[in-house]
Amino acid sequence: MDKDKKKPWLSILSIGILMAIFSGVIAIYKIGPIRFANPLVNYITMAVVFLLPLCCVFLLFFVTRKKIRICFLIILIPISLVSFLLFLGIQLDLLLKGPYAWKCIRQIDLGQQNVRVYRYNGGATTSYSIEVRKEKPLPLGLIYVECLYDEWGASDVGIERLKDICFGIDDRAITEEEFLTIFKKETDAKEIYTWLEIAKYEEMSGNYQDALTSIDKAIGNGRWWPPYIEKAHCIARNEGYEKAVAWFNDLIKESTEDPKYYYLLGQFNMERGKYQASIEPFTKSIDLNCEKHGFRFDENHWLILDEETLKKESNDFASLWPKLEYLSQGYFNIDDYENAWKYATMGVSIGQQLNRCKGYYNQAEIDAGDVDCRLIRAYVHMHKQQWEKAEEEIEKAITGSGKSNYIGWKRDIEQAKKALNAMRKDKSI
Repeated sequence: MDKDKKKPWLSILSIGILMAIFSGVIAIYKIGPIRFANPLVNYITMAVVFLLPLCCVFLLFFVTRKKIRICFLIILIPISLVSFLLFLGIQLDLLLKGPYAWKCIRQIDLGQQNVRVYRYNGGATTSYSIEVRKEKPLPLGLIYVECLYDEWGASDVGIERLKDICFGIDDRAITEEEFLTIFKKETDAKEIYTWLEIAKYEEMSGNYQDALTSIDKAIGNGRWWPPYIEKAHCIARNEGYEKAVAWFNDLIKESTEDPKYYYLLGQFNMERGKYQASIEPFTKSIDLNCEKHGFRFDENHWLILDEETLKKESNDFASLWPKLEYLSQGYFNIDDYENAWKYATMGVSIGQQLNRCKGYYNQAEIDAGDVDCRLIRAYVHMHKQQWEKAEEEIEKAITGSGKSNYIGWKRDIEQAKKALNAMRKDKSI
C-alpha cells in the first residue's frame, strides 16, 4: 500500500484516538472520581479537551473517501459546536471569575483523607452553590474525589449537617468535642457564617458563653450587621428578652447619633413579634438618616426631589432601606393603617430613586419603586375596601419585581392576590 492510501486511514485512526481521549476525559471529570488538585490545571485540561473535536474535523480534510468524510462530519460537527461553546464558556469563566471560583471555605482532616467544603461563586449571591467532597491525595498532583453533599443556591453548609457527613464516612472514633475542635482550628476565622454556625452548635451543647464568644468573632469590626441580631436572640433565649434589649440599649448609649443600633433593635423586636416595640427605634433610625442626608418629604409623604437630593448616590437612598419597609409593616401589624400608608409611601419614593441610580431598570420599574412597600399600600387599600386601587398597587409591585426570581417577592405577591380575591368575595365585608 503506497503512502497516499495510508494517509486517510492514518487520519481516521488519529480521529478515533482523539475522540477516545475526549470521551475518556469527559467521563472521568463528569462521572469518575479523579481530578487535579490545582483548579487552574483542571481548567486548562478541560479547555484543551473541548478543542479535540475541532481537531478531528480538521483531520477529515485528509480523508479522501467522500462517504466516510460525510459520515464523520455528520457526527463530529454537532459535537464540535457544543464543545467549542463549552470551550468559550471556560474562557469566559476564567475571565470573569478566575480559576478559583471554587473556593475551599474549610477543611476537616480525618487522617489519610480530607473533607473539604467548597463554595462556587457563579457571579451573584443567588448563584452560590456548596459541595462537600471527600478528597484523598494521589501521585502526580491528582486527587481522588467523592462528592458527599451538594446544594445549589446555598453559601454554606450547617455545622450539624457537616458533622453528620464526617461521622458517616470515617471509621475511626471521633467525639463531638473533637469534631468541634478540628472545625474551629481549620476554619477561616474571617468566615462570618462559620462562626455563627459554631455559635449555634455551642449553644445547643449548653456552652452559652462560648456561643457568645463565637458570635463576637462573627461581629468582628461590625461591618456586617446580622451577627448583632443573632447575638440578641441568643441572649434572649438564655437570659430573657429584657436582657437582650438592655444589651442593645448599651450599644445605643455608646453612640446615640448612630442610626445603626436603633435599626438593629427595631429589627430584633420585629423578629420577636413585638411590633409596637419596634416602632420607636425604627423611627429614630429613619429620622437620623434623613437628617444626615438631608431627605425631606412632602405632605403626601413623597420624597422632595430637589437639586441636592437628585445628586445623592445609591448608598445614600439605601440608608432608608429596608427600614421603611419594616416600619410600615410594623404599623400595619398593629392596625395603624394611616402610619403604615405614610411610611410605605416614603419607601416607594426611596425605592424609585434607588432604581433610578442603578441604571438598568426601565421607567416602569423605576416608577414602581419598592415592591414590599407597594404591597403594604395594597393591603391598606384592601382594609378600606378600595379593591381597584389595591389591584393597581399589586400590579405595580409585579412591575417593580421585574424579571427577578426572588422567591420572597413571588410568594408575597401571590399572597396579596389571594387576599384581595378572598376579600372581594366575602359578602360580610
